Amino acid sequence: MLKTKRWITILCAALLTISVTAPAQDAQRQTAAINTGAQEVLIIIQPQHVRFAAPPAMEQMHLQVTNPAGETVFDSGGVSVLEIFWPLHDANNAPLKSGLYAYRLTVKTAQDKEPRVQRGHFIVDRAQDRDGSDRLWVTSRNDNGVGAELTVAKQEDTTVAGTRTPGKNKKDKTANAAEEIVDGEAVRSLNGLTDHLKLTGGQNVSVTSEGDTVTINAQLGDGQAVKSVNGLTDQITLEAGPNITITPDGNKLTIAATGAGNSSLTEVNGNIGIGVANPLVKLHVSSSEILPLRAQSTSAASFAAGWDFYHGTTGKGYVGAPGSATSIAPGEMLVYAAPGTKTSLWAGGVRGLTVDTNGHVGIGTASPFGELHLHGYGPVITLSTTAGKRAYIQNVGGNMVFKPHGFGECCSAFTLKPYNGFAEFKGLAGPHEVQITSANDRAYLKLNSLLNGQRGTWSVESGIYGRPGWFGIYDWEAKRGRLAIDPTGLVYVDALRITGGADFAEHFDVNTSATASTSSIAAGMVVSIDAANPGKLALSHQAYDRRVAGIISGAGGVKPGMMMGQTGTLADGQHPVALSGRVYVWVDAARGAVNPGDLLTSSATPGHAMKAAHASRAQGAIIGKAMTGLKQGKGLVLVLVTLQ
Repeated sequence: MLKTKRWITILCAALLTISVTAPAQDAQRQTAAINTGAQEVLIIIQPQHVRFAAPPAMEQMHLQVTNPAGETVFDSGGVSVLEIFWPLHDANNAPLKSGLYAYRLTVKTAQDKEPRVQRGHFIVDRAQDRDGSDRLWVTSRNDNGVGAELTVAKQEDTTVAGTRTPGKNKKDKTANAAEEIVDGEAVRSLNGLTDHLKLTGGQNVSVTSEGDTVTINAQLGDGQAVKSVNGLTDQITLEAGPNITITPDGNKLTIAATGAGNSSLTEVNGNIGIGVANPLVKLHVSSSEILPLRAQSTSAASFAAGWDFYHGTTGKGYVGAPGSATSIAPGEMLVYAAPGTKTSLWAGGVRGLTVDTNGHVGIGTASPFGELHLHGYGPVITLSTTAGKRAYIQNVGGNMVFKPHGFGECCSAFTLKPYNGFAEFKGLAGPHEVQITSANDRAYLKLNSLLNGQRGTWSVESGIYGRPGWFGIYDWEAKRGRLAIDPTGLVYVDALRITGGADFAEHFDVNTSATASTSSIAAGMVVSIDAANPGKLALSHQAYDRRVAGIISGAGGVKPGMMMGQTGTLADGQHPVALSGRVYVWVDAARGAVNPGDLLTSSATPGHAMKAAHASRAQGAIIGKAMTGLKQGKGLVLVLVTLQ
């Protein structure tokens, strides 16, 4: 039903219907046929665009078109050309949809002091599928038709509507582009209809007028069926199918579903059953097939392949497989508890495992203390072999007991007593703080090795050489002592090189292929374990490198006090690397000034240390503790080497 003054204005005063399939003609014919007024702007509708053409006297035009939401779909900007083409596309270059579009045309001639504005509407009707052609209406807000300076043509040699040229005979149709619409007179041309238009009501359609308003109303008669719905014609009969009811009540028709019919889905008292006729719970699934239930998502950022669990409106957890682009456990199988919720695993009615809200894991306890908490008197850890051999680790009275069988502290092979600091190896003779025995009941430790094809055997013992109070290392292959400590504390060795210095160093080869040339290796530089060359080091070039090994000794005039190495083996090299003691190290203070007492770690500057500002990242990457400072730049800092 149309019932507004705006629509009757469109229908009865200034509505022009133009088929967008009208053929285009050449510009010369258009100018000759249409340009009847010196100040006239022509609107020419062609199959692919609308063209606004101005007379030569026009200095500037500006066309803006907006959709019903007020959004701009076309803006030509101010142009000095005499033509503006609008391709009937929106701002995204997509064809316009059916609807009402407002236009604002601003024009200015040399005689105009200020620009003049013409407003109106385009009504786009995409009727190709319905009527065989699309249509376009052009309207004006003027009371006297299209407007004093607007002409509309559906092809370039024919004018549909416009202004009567002053001084011409109204009936001279060859001289006038179009006649002015007389008050109360219908549009002269509408979709091929000419002369006066008359609106006549048909079957079930009434046309009434009241003042300036015309009302068109369509109504079905009582009991009358719709004549055409989706290709169905004449009367339509609605028939109920399985589990569908159709209930008429006056002018109301109720269509309802009752159950699932022959499907495997049933509903009883609000319980849903799949494969079961009488579901006992909210969702009851029964199947003799081997196919399991499946939760599946199609988005990498989705949690849809899983189940959410709630208490009332409070989320408690989730079990599922998040997508590969989710923020939590991407691509993993996830058991997730909401903040403040524990997760536990029970078997046989007994709590087996608990993960608390801090991520601590408890076995046998609901309140784990520490990252892993095992509770119980029996063997808390059992180690077994495929041959059935077992070893047990258990807590007995606060002591950690390692034993081959049974329970308790009796017959343990090794006991750690954290409360008094004792470590106890037990033999048949009874307990001792640390017991290492031999056949003659002396404290005795024998070491064997095979080096370069030759066997070497050494012993570490007390009471060597028949001298009470002595302790030594004896080479059984060479039949001679290698180290001895007498009762006064003097140490006897084959060779001990101490030439003065303040650090303990070992010799290493340093690889420079990844960072610098051989000539750039200097005393005081930080080195790390070279993963590509076993037994060798490389200049450190990574911040917080946990492979950091030490500092090349000798910088700042402080030499190593003890150097170790074994010639001809991987445990040798050209550079003494300080592993302990005091040594100067090169430091880059770009990441922060270094003060005495600061922990130092490796930096991204090859061979340089820096202040360890992040404690968590520095674990395992500490070189030592600064004993002098460096405010800025690069320089040497005395460090107490304490590799951590």
